[in-house]
Amino acid sequence: MEFFLDVPVTLSSRDIQRYVSISKLSEYCSSIDKVVSQEGNRALVHCEMGELHIHRELIQQGVRFTLIDTPYAMQWTITSDAETQDIPLIHCTINYRECPDELTEKLQHFLKCWKNGIEKLATKKTEQEHKSCPSCGDTYGGFG
Repeated sequence: MEFFLDVPVTLSSRDIQRYVSISKLSEYCSSIDKVVSQEGNRALVHCEMGELHIHRELIQQGVRFTLIDTPYAMQWTITSDAETQDIPLIHCTINYRECPDELTEKLQHFLKCWKNGIEKLATKKTEQEHKSCPSCGDTYGGFG
């Protein structure tokens, strides 16, 4: 099954790849309580579904995460591109043709948590880009 969720903000694929990292998972998804341990693009996380191993990959237009330990082969991508005016899309797949209602509700909640986190990231990035220089008053970038 597939689940899709648009995030009504502007965020480039480059920014998604730069800021949505393993170490920031709990910052961008409230369903993930903490990163227990991390080695490169792999980690053990504690989330609403228990302690699970996760893998992060850079893909065209964004990132892909895979929960390695789930029996339903869950993975999701966060992408955007110029054709969609850099509006991020969260796309989640599992290997079930039909999904029990309880699992559907959990996955929809998970995606909403990601949506909220991506909205916060876009807001934070915009605020940083328009921050005034304390010395001269000009605005400058430097988010990150």
